[in-house]
Amino acid sequence: MRQARIRASRVVNTELLLLYWDIGRAILDRQAAEG
Repeated sequence: MRQARIRASRVVNTELLLLYWDIGRAILDRQAAEG
């Protein structure tokens, strides 16, 4: 049971990391476009 919970939290962390990565890249792209 504990193993499953750890695995689930790891999946959530990965999803959040990818989400923040996308947001950060979008912000950088916009800043680069605006100069």
